[in-house]
Amino acid sequence: MIWVASSVVAISWAAVGIYTGLATQNPARQSAAGFCEYRVELVRDRLINLLEQAPGQISTPAGAKFSNLLRETRALCAGRDPETTRKLGRIEALYGDFDLRSSRHADARQELLAL
Repeated sequence: MIWVASSVVAISWAAVGIYTGLATQNPARQSAAGFCEYRVELVRDRLINLLEQAPGQISTPAGAKFSNLLRETRALCAGRDPETTRKLGRIEALYGDFDLRSSRHADARQELLAL
């Protein structure tokens, strides 16, 4: 009897937890400002992680994932708040500089290897 009761409680607890977790991830149910602030912080943190990696360690999928995250965040948060738009624009400019430096580094490495 105790096993049945504890199993029902555990399953109910898990179901409520899963429902609550999924409900908080739904962008339509979140406040627009809070959702966009979270996305901007996420994009910023991912760019910081990319910048902290050594130039030879950066993989193409990591850059593509960041680029997709940035593009999705811009699409979801476009025009909601001028401050958010400014932050995203600055992050995008910094990523462009980083991408350019990375490609120059790769070109220089290839040239050195060819010598």
